[in-house]
Amino acid sequence: MTDTKKTKVITLEEIRERAKGVITEIPGWTQDEVIAVRLRAIDMTPHILSMENMPNVLRNAAMAVFEKDDVSSEKIAAETDVSDMQRMLPIIDSIVKECLIEPTWDDFQENYPLTMMQKMAIFEFAMAGVDSLKSFRSKPR
Repeated sequence: MTDTKKTKVITLEEIRERAKGVITEIPGWTQDEVIAVRLRAIDMTPHILSMENMPNVLRNAAMAVFEKDDVSSEKIAAETDVSDMQRMLPIIDSIVKECLIEPTWDDFQENYPLTMMQKMAIFEFAMAGVDSLKSFRSKPR
C-alpha cells in the first residue's frame, strides 16, 4: 500500500506534458548518421490484437516480456522469416505511425520515407514502453 501523504495524483498539465513525447535519435539514411525525432509511448495492445495470425516471433516476444526476458528488435529480426516479416510490416508501420509526433509519418512518406532500420528503431522504442513494465510487475504490492 502507498503512503497517501506522499503520493500525489498526476495533474492534467503533467499528462499534457507527457503527451508531447520525447526527443530521441534514430539512424539516419546514411551510415553513421542519426536524426532526432519526437516519439510518444503508445498502447501496443490494439496493434497486436489486429493481427489475425500473430507471427511466432511476435508471440514469443510478447511471452518474453511477461516472463521478464529481454526483447529487442535485433532479436525479433534474427528470428523472423520472410513470411513472418510480410505479416509484421503493416503492424510495424502502424506502430511507427502512431509513435511519431514530429516529424509525422506523413511528413516522412511525402518527402523521404523511413528505412526499415529507422522503423525498427522506433518499434524498439515502442517495445521499451512494454519492457519498462517488467520492473513494475515484479514489485511486490
